[in-house]
Amino acid sequence: MTRTIISFIILLASAALYGQNYSAQIVTIPAPSLEGNILGDTSAQCIEVYLPKSYTENERTYPVIYFLNGYGSEVGGGWFTSSLDQYFNENPAHEVIFIVAHGRNKLGGSFYVNSPVTGNWEDYIVTDLVEFVDSNYRTIAHAASRSITGHSMGGFGCLYIATRHPDVFNSVYSHSPGLFDRAGLEESQMFDSKEIVESHFQFFSSLEKTAPDKAHEKMLEKARTNDDWVLTFTMAYGVAFCPTRNKNAPYMNYPKNSDFVTDTIAWKQWHDGFGFIANHIKKYKENLNSLSFIGIDCGYHDNFPWIYKGTKYLSEVFNEHQINHSLILHQGDHGNMLLRQIEESMFPLITKKLVY
Repeated sequence: MTRTIISFIILLASAALYGQNYSAQIVTIPAPSLEGNILGDTSAQCIEVYLPKSYTENERTYPVIYFLNGYGSEVGGGWFTSSLDQYFNENPAHEVIFIVAHGRNKLGGSFYVNSPVTGNWEDYIVTDLVEFVDSNYRTIAHAASRSITGHSMGGFGCLYIATRHPDVFNSVYSHSPGLFDRAGLEESQMFDSKEIVESHFQFFSSLEKTAPDKAHEKMLEKARTNDDWVLTFTMAYGVAFCPTRNKNAPYMNYPKNSDFVTDTIAWKQWHDGFGFIANHIKKYKENLNSLSFIGIDCGYHDNFPWIYKGTKYLSEVFNEHQINHSLILHQGDHGNMLLRQIEESMFPLITKKLVY
């Protein structure tokens, strides 16, 4: 009964939006996978839903493309709707439902992985989100009719999730993904200078010496003010990929000390974040080869040079292991050609692989 009511409300809202020539809506969905996270983020999450023009005109079912937003981004604004409208007006046989999700938390981003600190964001996407969409919209509810895509942090997230869950998503397209080559972690903004490491180490040490409640609030306040973006990003990355179950902030193992000495075990965990797919290629080769399509694009002038290097490196690893994929390098930076790449590359390539 509840699902029927939700579906009816969604259908009414969609009809109203189409009457306004605006074909996307914000929907709040339950995310039980995020319950009890240490950061205190809500287990009710917003998604943005695009329904094709024909959705209210017939009873057919549709494939679904999921898009994961980047670090710091939330859903809203319908930035993609005009592009979708134009593409599907020209290619009506390739209409899909388009879902935008974000991985934003109180530290700016979850990286779409499971963590005892941030909650199980991988499970949220793979289980909570997909089940909600399949239960409340007319979808073709099998992997061959689902694709997962994303940008930046979401570009990493879609590759990570598709690699681990080809039974849920059978194709993937990643824009400017967070990826490391062998030297990527050291060259990233988190560790590319001794001054940054010293500053971060001092802040994390101060948290460890502070009472738990006050340390927790101090950490979140630093993220709220966002006066040090690199520190906030580092905190988010650390609790995602190298968390501890210590009940005191910063809730992670930082891999350097004030003398720049490396904790090799922690360093490997940090590198295994954005380096995960390349580092574990043998384990997931069968999964990757089972995907109907793998697409990656990146700009030559990405604002984060390690992303360009990491993208090329993953392609080289794929080639070495004979994993079919498409690598598209363009003249843009980290995001100034995103919409163009979605229109000219992602839509045409992915919709041809989906089962209708």
